[in-house]
Amino acid sequence: MLKFALIAILCFLPWLCPAQSNFRAYSNSVEMVEGGIVATLEIFTGNEHITVRVPRGYTSSVDDEKHRVSFSDKAGAMNITLQVTTDSPGSLPPDDILRSRALASYDGAKFLQVGVAGVPGRAAKFVDTYRAVDDQLTLKRRHAFVSCPEGVVEFTFSANSRDFEQGRLAFGLMLSSFQLRAVTPPGAPSAP
Repeated sequence: MLKFALIAILCFLPWLCPAQSNFRAYSNSVEMVEGGIVATLEIFTGNEHITVRVPRGYTSSVDDEKHRVSFSDKAGAMNITLQVTTDSPGSLPPDDILRSRALASYDGAKFLQVGVAGVPGRAAKFVDTYRAVDDQLTLKRRHAFVSCPEGVVEFTFSANSRDFEQGRLAFGLMLSSFQLRAVTPPGAPSAP
């Protein structure tokens, strides 16, 4: 009887305890050697642990299902999204594919430029796009793609053309703070 009960519990366990997302993000802070405290975001996904610096004055919200974190400045005029994907593990797609991805994510966008993004120790590229909303307003986006062993981390910075240069500096600091560490799965031997 006990064996039957255990077998029944094991058979129904997946329905009783649905699978958890392998994406977790939480806020943290780091005390700087120079003094002061810097806000960071810690992301655990698959076997990777990602850390990025949160731009000063930005708030964040996490969407675990989409493996996405959104950041907004206080005025809501500048936004950054970070999305973890399993696309192209270990390498970046060619520039024309990155360009197509950036243009496809923004209806009516036009291409500006592609270049190398400043991310320490990782292959990374950026694609700049823009879209004229009307005679008075042009929106710009910088899409940054960072290669990781399990996929690509996509960053997107959006602002109107007037605020783009100021926000681009904060975005650059976020990219330059990008750190990736491997997470040892439970039960696996740890590295010496």
